[in-house]
Amino acid sequence: MASRRQLVSASSTDVLANQEIREVSTPSIVNLWATAVTVTDLIGLALNRTTIMPAGTCNVSAAALGMVDTDRDQLIFGTVVGAGLLRMPWTVTTSGIYLLSVEPIL
Repeated sequence: MASRRQLVSASSTDVLANQEIREVSTPSIVNLWATAVTVTDLIGLALNRTTIMPAGTCNVSAAALGMVDTDRDQLIFGTVVGAGLLRMPWTVTTSGIYLLSVEPIL
């Protein structure tokens, strides 16, 4: 299983652009947790041109400066995806943090 936790402090059309985890080479299970400091921040997830999660808000927490709560901040639950490139657009006002897990199906 591969996972990536990253603090995001600037808006991006793809926060995964320079991350190895974005390349899904075999069918996999995807989980995503995220939290932001500002209520208007928007996050989404796509595989190639297929939208997995349309842009929307995530939980708001001052703790977004350093941690994501896996008990309450989950946005994507065990979604099966095929091979391709993941893309995560995120509009960030202050900062946010995400944890992305990509687990190959064996």
